[in-house]
Amino acid sequence: MYDGQLLFALGAMLVFALLASQLAGRLRVPGLLLVLSLGMLLGSEVTGLIDFNDYDLARDVGVVALALILFEGGLASGWSPIRRVLRPVLGLATVGTLVTALITGAGAALILDLSLLQGFLLGSILASTDGAAVFSILRGSTLRQRLAHTLEGEAGMNDPVAILLVLGFIEWIERDDYGVLNLAGEFVFEMGIGAAVGVAVGQGAAWALRNVSLSTAGLYP
Repeated sequence: MYDGQLLFALGAMLVFALLASQLAGRLRVPGLLLVLSLGMLLGSEVTGLIDFNDYDLARDVGVVALALILFEGGLASGWSPIRRVLRPVLGLATVGTLVTALITGAGAALILDLSLLQGFLLGSILASTDGAAVFSILRGSTLRQRLAHTLEGEAGMNDPVAILLVLGFIEWIERDDYGVLNLAGEFVFEMGIGAAVGVAVGQGAAWALRNVSLSTAGLYP
């Protein structure tokens, strides 16, 4: 595909995505649902207009997009509303995610005839809440503010827990000398390091936004 055709195709997809988002607002359904449906319609499985099979690029774009979505969600929510529901948010994001992974994994092992560790790995993959979907749905919802902020906080904080569980169970499956104590130790260590770095970066970014003067307003997040 020539560069001009590629730019035209990307522009057309963005326009259709915006129209789909507007239509979703009128239908009171998540905009993400229509945008995903549009992507499936244009892909090789349906119309074949776009033949995209670069899974590494798709993963990289998805990771960047998820980071931006979580950043925007946290910036829009603010710290004050989340602070009031911090205890249930942390409980759901840590213990809730772990319990969900174990229950789902046990069920998967029983139904799909997997080993228990393989089931727990599958449960860990499925335990994480989709932050993009939650933020999109709650943006136009009529839920009570406390409940909405709890769901937003949980969706934004449970990804690290699920990722660590996935990596831990992969390690447990591959290594004979790995066990529950190793998994628990790595989990606590990585969560502690992640929390410390997150707080430091957040405080540094907040200080920079308050004290650094940029020449153009559009450069501020």
